Amino acid sequence: MAIDGVEPRAKMSQQRSRRFRASKEGMEAAVEKQRVREEILAKGGFLPPEEIKERFDSNCVTPVSSLRLCWLLLTLK
Repeated sequence: MAIDGVEPRAKMSQQRSRRFRASKEGMEAAVEKQRVREEILAKGGFLPPEEIKERFDSNCVTPVSSLRLCWLLLTLK
């Protein structure tokens, strides 16, 4: 018997914590960017209007997404 890699549950936990950390760092970067923009504008600088982009929440992705479930059902037919 060969055991290869991390236990699936531990791997899922690690990935989840990594996604939450990335999300938190992304929010902190957005706040810092807004602070710097306000500081530049307060000093009379010019900046182009900021583009509003919707952030993808990777925490909503689960091991069994609806797409994977459809693939599984088609495979089992």
